[in-house]
Amino acid sequence: MSGAAETRDPEPGLADPGEEVRYRLLRRLDPGDAAGRTMLLGALGDPSWRVRAAAVGRLSLGGAALAQELVDFLAPGGTAGRRNAAAGALARIGPPAVPALVRALESGGAELRTGAAEVLGHVGDPAAAGPLAARLADADPNVRAAAAGALGGVRGPVAAAALHGALAGSEPGLRLAALEALAHLGQAPPFPRLAALAAEGATRRPALRLLGLCDEPGAVALLAEALGDRSRSVREAALTALAAQRKRNGRAALAPAGAAVRAAAAADPVLADRCAEVLEGLGEGPALGPVEFRQLRDRIEEHCGVRVRDELSYLMERRLGPRLGALGLPDFAAYHRHLRLAPDRREELDTAAELLTTHETYFFREPRQLRAFSEEILPRLARENGRARRLRVWSAGCSTGEEPYTIAILLLRSGLFPDWDLEVTGTDLARRVLAVAEAGRYGERAFRGPDAEELRPWFEAGDGKWSVREEVRRRVRFARSNLLDRDAEAAPERVDVLFCRNVLIYFDLEARRRVLRTFHRRLRPGGFLLLGHSESLMNLTADFELVHLRQDLVYRKPAGAEALP
Repeated sequence: MSGAAETRDPEPGLADPGEEVRYRLLRRLDPGDAAGRTMLLGALGDPSWRVRAAAVGRLSLGGAALAQELVDFLAPGGTAGRRNAAAGALARIGPPAVPALVRALESGGAELRTGAAEVLGHVGDPAAAGPLAARLADADPNVRAAAAGALGGVRGPVAAAALHGALAGSEPGLRLAALEALAHLGQAPPFPRLAALAAEGATRRPALRLLGLCDEPGAVALLAEALGDRSRSVREAALTALAAQRKRNGRAALAPAGAAVRAAAAADPVLADRCAEVLEGLGEGPALGPVEFRQLRDRIEEHCGVRVRDELSYLMERRLGPRLGALGLPDFAAYHRHLRLAPDRREELDTAAELLTTHETYFFREPRQLRAFSEEILPRLARENGRARRLRVWSAGCSTGEEPYTIAILLLRSGLFPDWDLEVTGTDLARRVLAVAEAGRYGERAFRGPDAEELRPWFEAGDGKWSVREEVRRRVRFARSNLLDRDAEAAPERVDVLFCRNVLIYFDLEARRRVLRTFHRRLRPGGFLLLGHSESLMNLTADFELVHLRQDLVYRKPAGAEALP
């Protein structure tokens, strides 16, 4: 690859006009014309996201003739915005871009090979399966992982066979990527191999989830055994797989797991609803029919983005059923009318959304990511913000407050920010959990994480509870906010780090994209976005760059990036 495109500056004709003028000019250019093509390619590096998007739309009309020039923009040396724009144009060109992408995959540098693999996954052309399969043996681990992920998007027998082969290797990261790609394909490996992977720490959770697609009798027994695991995330994966088994093979197939599921529900009330999903029938009282379920699901989703999957209609019936009695309503059809027409409909919609979400959290959750935050991100922010001596962190979907208090403790404990203007903002839609957060008093269960004990010095004991010390409390504020409200006043501006862990999983695809656009606007250029380990921006947005830290992978808003419209 020549890399010449990476040195190309925006065309002089586009440098001086205002954004609207540049945008309108680009939308008139013909990518088949040499001068127009040059200006469009130069605009991929424009500082305005809107102008870059216009260039992407026009360049995608150029088809295979422009693919090679766009592939050159994936090479290192340019801005993240330019690389993302080129990737977007190639994905929109689709299969005609595959030959140029395959050439880059086979002969480019490591970063170009990684970028080409990721775009091929978005294109999804089975013709790329063979070249991607070959990259599973690439010398660079990032290329190997990107190729595995892309094979999940390409699909087909060649992709599936290559992913199954990757599971036989010894590299944990590649096996993890292959398992996740196979889950995307809906294909489970042979039971013996899956059972072995479920016994390994790095691949345990995705392997357990894939057991939900396995018809071997031993799969249910293995999942029942996993319900006794010390880790709740492992138990959750086992329950997810058992629910899939129930849907696939009927409730009778779960009989060997019955005692284990009941024991898990008794031992951990947070998982009681998940256990009921596996074993219990619909609750007593008015039944929730399919029409009322769809009406309620869509109304609640429209309000706050929370989407209840079809297979969880029983959960909606159980959790919202008591609201009928509280409001004096005879059935769920009347409840739907209440949510549309009653004067207090917004407050009731908030209540319904709160009842349908699980507020599961504790101190120092996902410790590896928090150590990356403490040891790698905070020193960088201390250097970058040293002149302003200001730091802002947003915990979106903060639930009962354990996460924002953990963040504040890590800021104070680092010693990097003496006399700085520090503020951690925790937001949530549910009033009940925010009241708990603002009280700042917790029981032993909040410290159940393996690394939470090291936070104890920042609390004061009394009356069987642990209260957050004042020096921590004054660095944290809480506010109610709907993540779908892009103009919510409670959400902070110019955030340095944004935590949104295990929240987006409740939203559908379009709602996730809306939330991510809000996050992009609220983050400062160069600000970090930390998601849950089961969450990814793949197929959602290309407006954040992936940052490989020593201990974790995080996202970042590119430096110099404009806020999305």
